[in-house]
Amino acid sequence: MSENEETKPEEIADNAPEEVEERPPIRTKEDRAALFQALVFASPEVMTLDRLKMAFGDGIDLQGARDCLKLANEQLASINSPFEMVEQGKGFRFRTRALWAPWVRSVIAPEAQSRRLTQAALETLAIIAYNQPITRAEVENIRGVSCQGPIETLLSRRLIDFAGRAQTLGNPFQYKTTREFLVYFGINQVPEDLPRLHELEDIVRANELLPPLRAQEPPPSDDARPDPSEPQMPL
Repeated sequence: MSENEETKPEEIADNAPEEVEERPPIRTKEDRAALFQALVFASPEVMTLDRLKMAFGDGIDLQGARDCLKLANEQLASINSPFEMVEQGKGFRFRTRALWAPWVRSVIAPEAQSRRLTQAALETLAIIAYNQPITRAEVENIRGVSCQGPIETLLSRRLIDFAGRAQTLGNPFQYKTTREFLVYFGINQVPEDLPRLHELEDIVRANELLPPLRAQEPPPSDDARPDPSEPQMPL
């Protein structure tokens, strides 16, 4: 650049070092609980331990996260908050306290009604949860009726997913539960935390208060995600 040429303002801006947003120091356990709450509240999905470590670094483990959860709930209870924090779906999230369920249900019941699981879908889901991975034929053998409709419903709700092919005649596809299933029913792992069927029904009714599951992503190719209604032929 010659001495007569002037540097344009935008060129100076492009070459300027990027400013790093100043972060307040985390000194006390109350600070940790506050940051924990902020992260869980801002996350559109369940806040996992791996994502918490992006903020806390290696200074937090599962027990440390649970300590933050406990203190955060104590703080929320001290101000009579209508919300609480829970550990579920291998992560952490906010939810409305059961005390306020009747009021919330009176407002959002129409939307919740469209998301309710039928008895057939609920029974099918319970069979898959307790016996996964399991084929459709095996589910139908247990229920004694066709399960094509309920399985398609559960797939569309992202409560179950494909789990590869069974090493049996015809190599039929198998099904398993998903992370959305864990979140929906408020559990962390299967089969250890699985509730009984009548408890599943209670949870479904309670979860009518929850926001809808996130929209289903565009499905992969037909080769990767088969149509469960089509005959399953040997490979």
